[in-house]
Amino acid sequence: MITNFYSPSKGFVKINGAKTSGLPPYDKRLRGIRRSFQIPQLWLKITVLENLLVPCFAKENLDEKQAYELAIETLKEFNLENIAHKKANTLSGGQAKLVDTLRALIGDPLLVVLDEPFAGVSPALTQKLLLKIKQKSSSGTTFLIVTHVFSSVLQIADKIGVMDQGRLIAQGEPEKVLKEKNVIEAFMGVIHESTN
Repeated sequence: MITNFYSPSKGFVKINGAKTSGLPPYDKRLRGIRRSFQIPQLWLKITVLENLLVPCFAKENLDEKQAYELAIETLKEFNLENIAHKKANTLSGGQAKLVDTLRALIGDPLLVVLDEPFAGVSPALTQKLLLKIKQKSSSGTTFLIVTHVFSSVLQIADKIGVMDQGRLIAQGEPEKVLKEKNVIEAFMGVIHESTN
């Protein structure tokens, strides 16, 4: 709903004081908002480099040289320059996931929504992603990260929300939330003592 791929059934979304609900995802008023998908949604018939160039042109208003340099620099940072000219439909699942996430991170977005960004990504590249997210966060980008990988998100989160069966059951500072009884029960299971 935040990125307008789905419309809210009630209420509306406001970003920086402006109502954004109902706008098509490509509307210029949503220019600073990016997202990745749980299942990567790359443009399969174009190259990895071209997939990264699209947001540079559409969202960052960079000229061709600037966009190319930023895309190549981003690929090099994640040791992916060797796949820059491969078609997206030839990538492994982990590579596709990483490229989908990098496409959301490239440039200077205002808000980034990442859906399971660490799934299928090697531990070394996960650490690089976490560092990139920290850097962008300290530069003013806001992140909303959906993940089951608590250990990764706890390294970077100021606040977390925990959902169970579609309901928000806790939110706040990570250290406090993870100690809440309902969170422990939801993720560790409730141990019932035998009455025998």
